[in-house]
Amino acid sequence: MNGAHGYHLFRASVQMFGRNPGALDTTEWAAAQAMADKTHVLETRVLAADEARAVAVSPGTVVAARDALAARFDNSGAFHGALAAAGLDEGALLTALERQLRADAVLESVAAGTPDPAEADIAAFYQANLARFRTPERRQARHILITINADFPENRPGAARRRMAAIQARLLAVPADQAVAAFAREAAAHSECPTALQGGALGAVRPGQLAPGLDAAVFALSPGQISDVVETEFGLHLARCDSLLAEAVVPLDAARPRIAKALKAALREQHLRLWLLRNGPHRDGPPRPLPHGKQERDRPCPP
Repeated sequence: MNGAHGYHLFRASVQMFGRNPGALDTTEWAAAQAMADKTHVLETRVLAADEARAVAVSPGTVVAARDALAARFDNSGAFHGALAAAGLDEGALLTALERQLRADAVLESVAAGTPDPAEADIAAFYQANLARFRTPERRQARHILITINADFPENRPGAARRRMAAIQARLLAVPADQAVAAFAREAAAHSECPTALQGGALGAVRPGQLAPGLDAAVFALSPGQISDVVETEFGLHLARCDSLLAEAVVPLDAARPRIAKALKAALREQHLRLWLLRNGPHRDGPPRPLPHGKQERDRPCPP
């Protein structure tokens, strides 16, 4: 096993299993070895490409990569022990890291040539995936929570319900133009939920975000209404709906940057894949002829 391949085995072992090759069992070692074979072949192909001739990596960058790798281990002894288990010494590691960094730089350079997605493709993606850009109905809601706890007299079931009923009665007696402020005061004074610091505000919630009983109560309310007392696994709740935010669809103009980013990533992957195919085993000559009776569609994909 040469130094470059030994490094790929070392890297695969750490990435896949968090251990050096010598600490892997037979099944793990076989999986790490298979991954190392693939990445070593890929790296070799990248570095053999014409584009690699103009790419160089500074010694300082290589040393920084070595130090970052060493920092993943508890101490220097553990680091060098892991290298030895992979058949590597410092010199072989630095050489392997220089290869990896050069290959990464080549791929980044190639990827920089990825074209931007066409406007027609962005629009087509948007139309085909409208459901992903639909915002469901939401409610601006608040709640007050009183927990049930037999260890505290005021939180025993009967006492907790009486406290909550008294809060509800006070809120129902408040004029409509003062209702939000009154609910916020009651939440700040009595709620045992962290939202008490924000007047009980839950923000804009979507269906399914809250505890089941509370969720159903909130989405049964009209703006300005207060729920009956609801019990969930967390305790007793009193909920208020401040406003309703209707279902909406994100317009194409607003969705365009996100779509363009996703399509550009897919184009980048495709661009790199095609480049690797062009720089595959047959880059210096025509493909080998297919066996008699085989057609082009029967050819296995290049590695």
